[in-house]
Amino acid sequence: MKQVFIDSSVLVSACRSRTGASAAILALCKRGKIAGYISRTVRRETKKNIAALGQDVKNRLNVYLLQHKLIMVSEPPAADVVALTEHIREKDAPVLAAALRSPATHLVTLDFNDFMRPEVRAVAPQLIIVSPGDFVRDFIRSID
Repeated sequence: MKQVFIDSSVLVSACRSRTGASAAILALCKRGKIAGYISRTVRRETKKNIAALGQDVKNRLNVYLLQHKLIMVSEPPAADVVALTEHIREKDAPVLAAALRSPATHLVTLDFNDFMRPEVRAVAPQLIIVSPGDFVRDFIRSID
């Protein structure tokens, strides 16, 4: 089973649209096809980013958090986060650190400007950093 760390950008996207690749990833988690991991930082950032998007979006997030079998990982040590700020923006360092400490093999994100940079990939060689669309396409190919 593939193990995926889900960034807040993917959760926000899934909350806004039930038909995109981000929502498909959460559906795969719910059906037990993949294991989805998040951290408290991801949950907090997601809630902050959807605060102004209306009650339907907030309700969808609550459903995802309660029913889609997302696994909450421990927050990483502060030293791990600080070390990563040399390679990624300070606000994204806790997310990358949590993903690195989780059992995940993939980090799924829509934050291309930060997570997809070569220097970030170099400090996280054990993670396949990928967009939701690419992950879903690869997942479908792997089961064909």
